[in-house]
Amino acid sequence: MTSCHCQGLNSSRNVPLEKEEGVCRLPKELIDEMIDVMESNAGLLSCALVCRAWLPRCRERLFYNIQINKNTQDLANFPPKLVHLIRHLTLSFYSQEWSSYSKLLNSLSKFIPHLRCLTGITLKRFQHTFIYHRNIRVLSDAMQALEFFFQALDKPFEEAEQLPSNIERLVLECAGFQHIRSFHEFIGRRRFHHLKELVIVDSIILEERSSLEDGLPPRTGYEKLEGAASVPVTSDRPCLEILTARDSDEYLDALYDERCPLDMRRLRRLQLLDSQLETVEAMIGHSLTHLRIGTTQFDRLEPGCLPNVTHYCITLADSWGSAALQTPADLLSVGLCGLGLAAPNLKYLILEISNRFRNQSFQTIDPILAKTPLPDDARIFIRLPLLVEHHRLTETKDFFRNLLPITSESRGFQVYGYTEYVVPCHFTLDLEMYLRDAQHWNDGST
Repeated sequence: MTSCHCQGLNSSRNVPLEKEEGVCRLPKELIDEMIDVMESNAGLLSCALVCRAWLPRCRERLFYNIQINKNTQDLANFPPKLVHLIRHLTLSFYSQEWSSYSKLLNSLSKFIPHLRCLTGITLKRFQHTFIYHRNIRVLSDAMQALEFFFQALDKPFEEAEQLPSNIERLVLECAGFQHIRSFHEFIGRRRFHHLKELVIVDSIILEERSSLEDGLPPRTGYEKLEGAASVPVTSDRPCLEILTARDSDEYLDALYDERCPLDMRRLRRLQLLDSQLETVEAMIGHSLTHLRIGTTQFDRLEPGCLPNVTHYCITLADSWGSAALQTPADLLSVGLCGLGLAAPNLKYLILEISNRFRNQSFQTIDPILAKTPLPDDARIFIRLPLLVEHHRLTETKDFFRNLLPITSESRGFQVYGYTEYVVPCHFTLDLEMYLRDAQHWNDGST
């Protein structure tokens, strides 16, 4: 019988652990692995109470990602001895009252400088757009709180000369900036000088979107600055490696603007979801290894334009304009045209089927997949829609395997569910966003 025998949580730390005959202790690696697969906080809390040896790992998991909303009291009462465990901070600005918004920003400004090991931050409903607020006092308080918050991102811990840590992953969800310049000023903060991954979801840049809607040239915020056209670009800009953007096309313009404080030339992974961009060729560099886009976002695939891409994921999703009336086969023929010559090192071709096509016939895509010239060792994967019911998943997989006989026989081929990852982890994006969208779909929401 295998068991874990350690002193309890209330035991003195000076008492050595007793070793009893006939008791087989679990290896620390196995204990850590058991704790790491725990998904619920309740389960982690239960593990923390098993014995003192389990406590450190449980604490690491429990405090790895701290979520904070309008309850600023949580910050004041946070145990100082646990601050070093926080690696990712999720801040939710869901309050409709600007006074609460300002209060939270002020509290965060005092808390963030103490996070010596922080490597990631998520901002939900973060707003930089106060310009239309009628109350001058509220506007002034909010702008002052925002400035304190920005300063906190650059402030070292206590009297240290160096910043305690650098943010490597930044997530902006439902965020809003006034113009491109304000976004550049934010992303150029010292704490982001080692940024590697940027995720932008359902966010806008107000001035650019309103200009486009009015049929005017986009206002960038640089118009009133002297010499704005010749803003120097330093050679030591942080090199972004992973970019995910969902329904946030204005930010793509900002990131690929010559004045952007981030270097996009070494991007390795790019995924664009629900994008209205007609083409993404300007964003494709030779350093790219993972690409996930819609099927119609290439005018054409030029030979050698994706020399290092090993994972190419295309989505049969809701398209814009005339493409909305096309069939899955029509969309796929555009997305795969010339792929073999464009990506000579391709290992995985992943075809995602959106919910819009779940009731359509897919027989016509079989010859297209089978005839697409790909490298000899490339494999094709079909990723099923998110809303396939769990109890029908096996049935649906078999249906697609039988539906595409030529493809199945001609090359490596596999069908898997939306939440399954048989392909080595190739993209990072919070699945919660998709599950939330799926719930709206099921509820009949628009």
